[in-house]
Amino acid sequence: MSIQVVLDLPDQVYERAQQLAQSRRQAVTDVITRVLDDALPLDESGEEIEAWSESNEALDREMQAYIAMHPLLKEKYFGQHVAVYGGQLIDHDKDFDSLYARVRKQYPDEIVWISTVKAEPVETIYIRSPRFVQADNH
Repeated sequence: MSIQVVLDLPDQVYERAQQLAQSRRQAVTDVITRVLDDALPLDESGEEIEAWSESNEALDREMQAYIAMHPLLKEKYFGQHVAVYGGQLIDHDKDFDSLYARVRKQYPDEIVWISTVKAEPVETIYIRSPRFVQADNH
């Protein structure tokens, strides 16, 4: 059984998923499903799930801060990549890899929101999955 989901992904994440899918000769949806399955905690003790939940909440706080700042970011940094930590803009760059390297070095164990400033704060990407319909055998 599968469920159809609409998922908002930053361009750079989707592009990395596409590259991985091409290198593995798989569908992008299969790659994303596998990555999610591998990343989601299974620990029955609850410790890993609790840590995952806390990091997910931190990511959501940074994303909400980015969305709130988006109008100002769009005016000043349109087309650039920005990093948000603690609800504040901490860095920006035209080159994603350079920004990412600096952020990882300065905040190695922290949740930092990195996004490309575009016309809308979060773009919607629609991923279609096949549906199998059982034929009537009358």
